[in-house]
Amino acid sequence: MSRLLLALLLALAPLAGASGFDEVHAARVAGTITVDERGVVTEVAIDRSKLGDEVMSGLEDQVRGWRFEPVLDQGQPTQARLRLSADLLAFRQRGTEGLALAVSRARFSLQPAATEARPLAQPAYPPDAASQGIGADVTLMVRVGEGGKAEDAAVASLMLMGERAGAPASRERHAARFARSATEVAGRWQYPWAKAGETIEVNVRYTPPGFDGRRWVRAFPIGVDAPDWAVQAMSAETPPRASVAGMEVSSGVRLQTRLGSILPVPSAD
Repeated sequence: MSRLLLALLLALAPLAGASGFDEVHAARVAGTITVDERGVVTEVAIDRSKLGDEVMSGLEDQVRGWRFEPVLDQGQPTQARLRLSADLLAFRQRGTEGLALAVSRARFSLQPAATEARPLAQPAYPPDAASQGIGADVTLMVRVGEGGKAEDAAVASLMLMGERAGAPASRERHAARFARSATEVAGRWQYPWAKAGETIEVNVRYTPPGFDGRRWVRAFPIGVDAPDWAVQAMSAETPPRASVAGMEVSSGVRLQTRLGSILPVPSAD
C-alpha cells in the first residue's frame, strides 16, 4: 500500500478497501446542526438542492450519529446551534449501483466568522493547472514552534480535482506543483493559537476555476511519501487541531466522532 493511500485511509478511517473503488468525486455542503447539553445532535438542516435527496439523506443520517464534547457557556454545558461546512467524498465502483459516501472534513462555528484583519499570504495557483480547470485539496501536518511559527511542514494527503486531472502524463507533475505551493505557503503562515511543539493539520484548497461547490467534481488521490511524524499525527487517538488558511477552525467546538466512516447510499429508482 502506498504511503499516500495509507495517509488517506488514516484521514478517512476506517475506509478499508477504498482502493477497490474505480471513481472518487468530491463536493462541499453547508448547513446547521443543533447539539444538546450532552453533545448529542438533535437537529440537522443541510441544503438539499445541491447534490440530490439520496445523498443528502445519507449525509444527514451520518451527521445525526456524531457526538460532540458539550459546548460550554460560562463553564456550563448548553444547547448550541452550529454552522456546518463539510467536505464530502463519494466512491463509485463499476458494475454496482449507488455509491459510498464519507465526510472527509468538517468545520463548525458558533456564529458567523468575523472578518480576518491579519493579512495572509495566498498560495500560488499553478497557472497551467488553472488553465485546464484542475484544482487540488492538500492536507499538511505542520509542527509549530515559538510564537506560532511553522518549524516543519509535510504533505500528508493530496487529491487533484477536475475531469482533466486524471491524465496519466501530467498527473504527477500537477501534484508536485500543488504540493510545493501548499508546503511553501503553510510554512509562511503563523499559528498564534497553537502551542509550541504542537502538530496541527492545515488544509490548503485550490478550487478549480468555475467550480462553485454545487456539484460533484472528479477527484484523484495522489501518492505522497508522508514522513513518519506526519503519519503518526494523523493516526493519533486525539486528532490534531485543524486549520484552514492558517486560521483555527471549530474553535470552542470539538467533535468526538472520527470522520471518514463510509455510508452506502442507494441509487435513485
